[in-house]
Amino acid sequence: MTFISYAQNYEDIMLFRALRDVGQGFYVDVGANSPDEHSVTRAFYERGWRGINIEPVLEFHRQLLEARPRDVNLPIAVADRTGFIDFHDVAGTGLSTISPEIAETHRAAGYQVTRRSVVVETLDEVLRKYVEGDVHFLKIDVEGLEDSVLRGLSLEEIRPWIILVEATEVLSQVQNHASWEPRLKDRGYSFVYFDGLNRFYVADEHADLAPSFRSPPNVFDDWMRVGDRQAHDRANVLTAKLEEEREAHGGELEILRAQVEEWKTRAEAAQAAEIARRAEDEARRLELETRLGEMMRAFEAAAASAARASEREARLLDQMADLSAQAAALRAGIAALRKGMDNSAQAETAALRHRLAELEHASMVAKLELDTVLASSSWRITAPMRGVKLAAAALAKSLGGAGDSRPGPSLVSRAAHWSARQPVLKRAAVAVLARSPALERKVRSLVAPPPGVPATAVADIPQPRRPDGSGPAIVSRSPSPAEAIVETAFRRALARAR
Repeated sequence: MTFISYAQNYEDIMLFRALRDVGQGFYVDVGANSPDEHSVTRAFYERGWRGINIEPVLEFHRQLLEARPRDVNLPIAVADRTGFIDFHDVAGTGLSTISPEIAETHRAAGYQVTRRSVVVETLDEVLRKYVEGDVHFLKIDVEGLEDSVLRGLSLEEIRPWIILVEATEVLSQVQNHASWEPRLKDRGYSFVYFDGLNRFYVADEHADLAPSFRSPPNVFDDWMRVGDRQAHDRANVLTAKLEEEREAHGGELEILRAQVEEWKTRAEAAQAAEIARRAEDEARRLELETRLGEMMRAFEAAAASAARASEREARLLDQMADLSAQAAALRAGIAALRKGMDNSAQAETAALRHRLAELEHASMVAKLELDTVLASSSWRITAPMRGVKLAAAALAKSLGGAGDSRPGPSLVSRAAHWSARQPVLKRAAVAVLARSPALERKVRSLVAPPPGVPATAVADIPQPRRPDGSGPAIVSRSPSPAEAIVETAFRRALARAR
């Protein structure tokens, strides 16, 4: 038969393994707490055992009276003396204690603690009153006052076979058995097992029970926690009720089963459709991703091409800017050249016009003076003299033929010097010589100062200048009538001089 464990830390499994052969044993539970929850003794009570439950908490004592009518249930505290003692009741827990220090710790942790006075006795007195045979196990759980309880237990007349004592500080894994374990060993008890919370001791006269504590609870103990058993029982009850319902409502169940099958079929179809839709969506997503990738690559290529085009455009713009600058410079140069040419042409035209006006004026003056001379009485009176001079010149030429063919510093030269001293003839001569550099050089050779005539007496023949004085005038027109007469006279004189 499966063993149902009610204990907090499987203590009842270890005790039952050692005491399996005891039909109806006896136990003493000091600090029994609830008769059901975390109880070390309930499994034994269900198997016909009985014992003493010591629990000063009134609520737990009331529960014990109701659940354990075969047991002796005492609402007292146990210590190393008798009388009355302050008991600190920690409501709703198994932490109640007679230690004021421990009670204060619980109060600081937020628990509700109530102090009241209870009867206190030694464990020897309790055993003498209520025990008439063997005590198969003694369990002590008094929240840190185990030492005080054991000091009130002589273990001389009544010797429990097994003693288990809570051996850690309250709500801690720190062991606190060093103060009371020597007392048990001195009275003939040996330590056999520690389960993490309790230490188990076996009386030397029952050493044959010690091997039962070599290993913790395991599958070979054939046990089950009470919570698991209760869940199993509830499952069995529900299964039985379900079976009853199935039998009572078989037709309805068949209809419901058919509906369930139909819903199942619909659900499978919907699931298949959903799977197909998801597959289609996935394919569409992949297609869109592919197209997006192609578009991105095309975009990147277009961007690269645009970048290259932008570079080319930038280079062309730079070249156009350079060309524009060069064109602007060229236009500026052309404009400057045109301006210079226009200014030069205007200056030359103005100089020519000025020079033409001078020559025309000189020609008119010369003509008037010539007409005045020809009409004058002196010209007519000196006519015989001019004939004599011409005859003398012809005679001189004929006489000079045997020697040097050129006449001496001669009549021509003196005639030229004379003409240069005449203002009217000088102006006409200057106009002619300005147009013919070669003729000018020859005339200059003729008008060199004769012996005995100072150089300053010879008239200078100036070069004609532009009206603004910037350089020689450019003469490129036909001579006026006065200039033609003077030029003919000069050429005849030069011919005669040769």
